[in-house]
Amino acid sequence: MKTLEFAMDRKRLWLGTVCAAFLLVLFTAFAIGVLVVPGSRGSTIGILVFCAFVDLFAVWGLRANVAKLRDRTPQLLLDAESVTDRTLPTAKIPWASILSARGTQRRRSGIVYMNLIGLTLVDEEQRIAQLSPGQQKLVSANRTLGSEAFNVNLTNLPISAEDFMAYMNESRALAGLAPIPLQ
Repeated sequence: MKTLEFAMDRKRLWLGTVCAAFLLVLFTAFAIGVLVVPGSRGSTIGILVFCAFVDLFAVWGLRANVAKLRDRTPQLLLDAESVTDRTLPTAKIPWASILSARGTQRRRSGIVYMNLIGLTLVDEEQRIAQLSPGQQKLVSANRTLGSEAFNVNLTNLPISAEDFMAYMNESRALAGLAPIPLQ
């Protein structure tokens, strides 16, 4: 069985980069306009603080997207033994370690903006104990939001949840393991 590699959809990354750049230019120009036009002192400071916050968010988005655009390595690797998602804080997850899988799609205005496969693992607590304190807090937040501790992110990838599950179950069958239905 060959290894499947999936890289992020570059069109969506470019769209996010352009939107972040637009926000940065727009709110910087707005802040400069507020400084040039005389007005009440209290509202000017509030507007400037708001514009600075939006600009910081836009710079963070630009930096993250540019880094992702420069990174040519695949985000998701599926092979005969395991799944490797570079967005997960853990190393390879062997197919045999997966107890169950639950698909989650978040929609806004009918458009899917988040597509996740939540994995329940045999050695989940051991893997969580090996994470940094910050990553453990993220796992706790995932659970608080009703998600699994480890989620394979398919959002910007050219693979559907059904195709991922089919490949996983095919790999599990070759290893003599029972298939796992997508919940």
